[in-house]
Amino acid sequence: EPELDILGVGDDTIYLIEVKAGELNKKHRRGAIPGLKQRLSETINEGSYQCYRAEKFISESGSPEFTYVENSQRKTVVIDKSIVREIVKISVTYEYFSTVAVNLRYLINAGVLSTDYKWTWIVSLYDLMIFSDLVETEQDFKEYLKHRLSLYEREDIQFLDEIDILGYYFDGNFPLPPIVENQHISMIGYKDEIDTYYNRKDVGMPNVKKPTKKK
Repeated sequence: EPELDILGVGDDTIYLIEVKAGELNKKHRRGAIPGLKQRLSETINEGSYQCYRAEKFISESGSPEFTYVENSQRKTVVIDKSIVREIVKISVTYEYFSTVAVNLRYLINAGVLSTDYKWTWIVSLYDLMIFSDLVETEQDFKEYLKHRLSLYEREDIQFLDEIDILGYYFDGNFPLPPIVENQHISMIGYKDEIDTYYNRKDVGMPNVKKPTKKK
């Protein structure tokens, strides 16, 4: 039976969310490649696999059911497949893996992630907390993810950080322009406004304006 940490069923979207708690030790941070690859496999690959397995279960079942326990009672969520819903897969890590995790191409080329598990948004818990704080509506969140996941198919775009991509989105730069030969798009430096907001907020500055999507 597929296991899943969080199942969210909305009017037009199903969220499949898996949380993994693997952390990097000092050797990984100093560049111990075999250990780093194993830790990435244990967290990112496993989380993406469980999201994939839950999606496959939903698509192949006539009336998919998920059970959970609330107040010591077992309850069931039945997904009505007569309602067409988009499936969003999210793999959350406690550890911040930076560039390695934000670009699936790196993971697939390194043999960490199977191509079967593509189209999962891999995000650290701390970055996800920023999204929860700054993204104002579910529609904006889904719009971001639509364009965010399309980056996995682009080789002409440079990005290092998930919050840079969020800042790029806030600046009104999505949807992306078509690919032009020998031209590259840089998404580096777009998180500066967001970082400044949290730095000022953390030291208790009053009336700090929260970054939002530009209309």
